[in-house]
Parts: sequence; C-alpha cells; structure tokens
Amino acid sequence: MSKKSKDEREKKRRIKQFGEAARAIGQAVEQSGLSEAEIMAQLEEAKAQVYREYYGRTGNK
Repeated sequence: MSKKSKDEREKKRRIKQFGEAARAIGQAVEQSGLSEAEIMAQLEEAKAQVYREYYGRTGNK
C-alpha cells in the first residue's frame, strides 16, 4: 500500500471519528436541557479556562 493511500485512509478514519464525536456532543447538549445562550456561556468560560491554563493569564476578551 502506498503512503498516499495510507494517508487517505487515515484522513477518512479521522473524519469519521470527528463526526462521531460531534454527534455525541450534540446529543449530550440536547439532553442537558440548557438553552443555546447557556451553552454558549459555558463554551466561552471553557475557552477562557483553557487560555488561562495554557498562557497563565486571562486575555483581553
């Protein structure tokens, strides 16, 4: 099997895996009963937390 063929198979596998993860997240969000605004607020807080952990301080956002 050529490297190009292996790379294509790996790409397809990762895309499938991403799709499965996205569907699972979507189902969890729907089952949470939270509103879109609540979900977005939680997402923003999670982004800020990751930023703080990575850079050690809060950004300007």
